[in-house]
Amino acid sequence: MFLPKTLAAAVVFSPLIIFAQKDIPVATDFYQNEMSLVTENDNYTLQKRDGYYTNGFYLKLSRAVDLNKKKRLKNKTGIKKIINGFQLGQAIYNPVSYNRPFPESQDRPFAGYLALTYSQNIFYKDNSVLEWALRLGTIGPNSAAKNVQRWYHRVIGIYDVKGWPYQVNNEVSLNLKVAYYRSLLKSPPQFNRLNLDGFAVANLGNAFTNLAIGTTVKIGLVENHWNSSHWRARVSTATGSRPAYKRELYLFYEPAVTFQAYSGVLQGGMFLKDKGPVVADIKTLVISQQVGLRFAQNRFTGALVYTNRTRQATIQQRNENFGSIQIGYRFGRTK
Repeated sequence: MFLPKTLAAAVVFSPLIIFAQKDIPVATDFYQNEMSLVTENDNYTLQKRDGYYTNGFYLKLSRAVDLNKKKRLKNKTGIKKIINGFQLGQAIYNPVSYNRPFPESQDRPFAGYLALTYSQNIFYKDNSVLEWALRLGTIGPNSAAKNVQRWYHRVIGIYDVKGWPYQVNNEVSLNLKVAYYRSLLKSPPQFNRLNLDGFAVANLGNAFTNLAIGTTVKIGLVENHWNSSHWRARVSTATGSRPAYKRELYLFYEPAVTFQAYSGVLQGGMFLKDKGPVVADIKTLVISQQVGLRFAQNRFTGALVYTNRTRQATIQQRNENFGSIQIGYRFGRTK
């Protein structure tokens, strides 16, 4: 299995990462905004598979809030930083294989999800983070998943994907996300080379309704939560909290358990009578594991992440694996 090998590599290379971080220079350049791009694909795992969550594309603008201009927030002494975010994202889902032209051979429906998201991350002095997000989206043909996937495959000169005529039907969705992250160690993360966080993430809406609980282990040089690239928090205002170090470099491992209540990309639209020609019953319990490497310095952030996830639908034939490539660019220099 690929994941144990990845964990073994993390164990081997983590001492090298820690050793390479002696005499870290202090950060001197600061920026208020960050534009980030995340691309996810199962082919990034080099396993020659194409199915389930097969592609994701997310473009996000993050901006630090000037708390001096927010008197009501400034009086709340527990708040260290606030970051607003605006994101456009698309996720594409296929059955176990790209070549499933008939409904009886599809172990989950063809589906797409397109959404606009407004989010806010509130960072506290105790190294906890409260995130909330409101997402307006759509599943079905209006998500443009079919057109994007077939266009992309033509551009790179690979096989066509057959079976999209049987995707789930259109439904507009409104989703609310609330997440809480907290350091589980007493000492500040920026002084440790081994850090442990706990988190809980809840989604409520007609696209996704679920609850995830997990932990994150970080090995290497990290900032306190309110300055960490893990939450796109290396942005700051002229008078706000700024990163202590010139760079971050760390490995992380993140196991999580998700309790599913509803998934529009599996079960079809929550409020539709005709949900589509193919739908699937969800599995209540889904277990996921992530292994990743993250680096940030000056204007730039980069990350490589591998995810393994157990079956999300009862009729799925196997677990799913996909990779993530993440880049960020900060701008709007602050003095």
